Amino acid sequence: MTLAPLARLVAGVDSLAPLRDRADSVRVSGLLQAARPAVIAGLVAESRHPALVITAHVQAAHDLAAELTEWSDRRVTYFPALESMPYERVRMDRAAVATRETVASAVARADVDIVVAPIRALLQPLNRPGAADNTPLSIEAGERSSIDSVLKQLVERGYAEVDLVEEAGTFARRGGVVDVFAAGAEVPTRIEFFGNEIESLRTFDPVTQRSLGSTQTVTVQPMAA
Repeated sequence: MTLAPLARLVAGVDSLAPLRDRADSVRVSGLLQAARPAVIAGLVAESRHPALVITAHVQAAHDLAAELTEWSDRRVTYFPALESMPYERVRMDRAAVATRETVASAVARADVDIVVAPIRALLQPLNRPGAADNTPLSIEAGERSSIDSVLKQLVERGYAEVDLVEEAGTFARRGGVVDVFAAGAEVPTRIEFFGNEIESLRTFDPVTQRSLGSTQTVTVQPMAA
């Protein structure tokens, strides 16, 4: 059950009327915490433009995105922040990086209506638009391609080589088999080569490593540089 009809009623309050049709930035203050998702959902319900909702803290953005999915029938997504800044020498959260790249691609394709992000997330860079390694890599069963070529293209797109693929943004090679966990994918894909031909593509469970089924193609979105 969606609360979108109630959100539209809230947005019909006379004091919010000047904000409903604005296409630029809107700053609303003084709202009770519980009223925020209803008001935001109402303000963007009939808008023809995508909306970016910015919060001061990471947890606030996460919670608000979840609440907006209940209050709005538009497409809502959460844009996460990385735990570390690029200059900090700590382990990269590749799952968060993958999510950020997936959301950025969805925005570019106009496949999302409301993006909720903490301010920290907007201060952290993504790939440069138009960069050579920012192009999605499409891999199809039956196509001719050397294993070295595929590995090179994965590295160019920011993927890290590991012993065992368990998280997005990583790949592993064992002989003529390459496992890759594409950004935005729910499960990784196993690419089996026969010479310079991709013989098969199969998704698999990263925990048990068991095959889930065959697929014809896999699209590998780039990771952050």
